[in-house]
Amino acid sequence: MIKQIKLAFFLFVIILVSGCTHVGTESAEIISTAEGISFDIYADTLQPQQYEGQSFNFQIKVENKGGYSVPADHMNLYLEGINPLTYNLEPSNFIKKNTVELTSLGNFGNETIVRGQEVISFTDLCYKNDLETNLDVNLFLKSCYSYETNAKVSACFGESYSQFNEICTVTEEKAVTNTVAPVKVTQILESPAGQGKYRFIINVENQGSGKVFSRYASSDVADSMSSCRDLNPGLDNIVSIESIKLDGNELMSSALVTIEPNIVDAVANKPYLNLINGAGQFSIVVTDESEGDYVGTLEVVLGYGYSDTKIRSTELVALPNVVPAC
Repeated sequence: MIKQIKLAFFLFVIILVSGCTHVGTESAEIISTAEGISFDIYADTLQPQQYEGQSFNFQIKVENKGGYSVPADHMNLYLEGINPLTYNLEPSNFIKKNTVELTSLGNFGNETIVRGQEVISFTDLCYKNDLETNLDVNLFLKSCYSYETNAKVSACFGESYSQFNEICTVTEEKAVTNTVAPVKVTQILESPAGQGKYRFIINVENQGSGKVFSRYASSDVADSMSSCRDLNPGLDNIVSIESIKLDGNELMSSALVTIEPNIVDAVANKPYLNLINGAGQFSIVVTDESEGDYVGTLEVVLGYGYSDTKIRSTELVALPNVVPAC
């Protein structure tokens, strides 16, 4: 009898633990902070099978899951991996653009809301060759878009040679706040750089799943996104420094800031850095002309092109005695 009670209790514990584990798994939610433009097949519009002789369509849902609003025409979506002529279409039919601004994430109360969305359609694909057996088809979906990262730190000024550090500390690593984006400022180190001068060493990483390229392959950013598949390799892994502000005041065009190394893009006349193995570094020296000790907000904006690729599959089903009519 005692053994039966122990066995029943043991089974009860197993069921209880299993139930708790199950609930915990369902309630867990992972939110990425390293996304920009996300895209995928919309509402199962790409069916797992397409039948010989019939045209088919599918849609892609594009969402902006980051902190920068992408203007209209600044995102290209390409359908690759298949020959458009074989599907009775022209190459231009496999290239789409965002027709509306893809607005950045919004915060409403305690919730973060995706506001920038568009559904893009690929229509009238019809495989015009006669099939003898079923054919597996991989569709490569490639996005190219322009994006920005805004990073902020609380910087210390005036305490360089103080032994008290009553207001703040100059020589230390600063806590960085980034907008949601695939490229991140991962670390900012501040140190004195002479009388009234302060150096900030800034480390940058590509933390997304895609690739970085210059948003200034041409003087028009929209044209740069259109040429992302045919870029000169020298334009890969380039991140432009778009803006440097102190307490809201732009320093880029003033003599109060110098950038090291000062490599300037010939097209946009903007300084930039190269990412090597997904990471890069640059430093800025800020001259502070004010008196007294204070904490100021240093803001750095980085700009870049970003591309990502996804593969989705379908099967062309061969039908006997069917000749494609497309």
